[in-house]
Amino acid sequence: ISFPIHTSPAFAKAVGLDGIILQGTATLAMAAREILDREAEQETRRLLSIGCGFTGMVRPGAAIKVRLRLRKDESNSSLLLFDVLDNTGKIVVSRGQAKIGPKDYAR
Repeated sequence: ISFPIHTSPAFAKAVGLDGIILQGTATLAMAAREILDREAEQETRRLLSIGCGFTGMVRPGAAIKVRLRLRKDESNSSLLLFDVLDNTGKIVVSRGQAKIGPKDYAR
């Protein structure tokens, strides 16, 4: 995904931003890493699916917070509902859903 708001400070400022912003998929990837660290012992193969809505912008280097809203354990997986907040507490990723496979899951 290439767009100048992610790479060109001059372009980002020309369209009204304070500077470049992270791609939404980069923010989602950071959230996925946190979810895997906390809920799947860093075992990437256990992430069966992930999805979300992008509702805000994150500046490179800014801290984010992954907030677990609900964990629903199912017979062979766990469904996690989450949001991601920026360093001001604004929701930048909403309606996040991740499905985590069991500990012994192998694809």
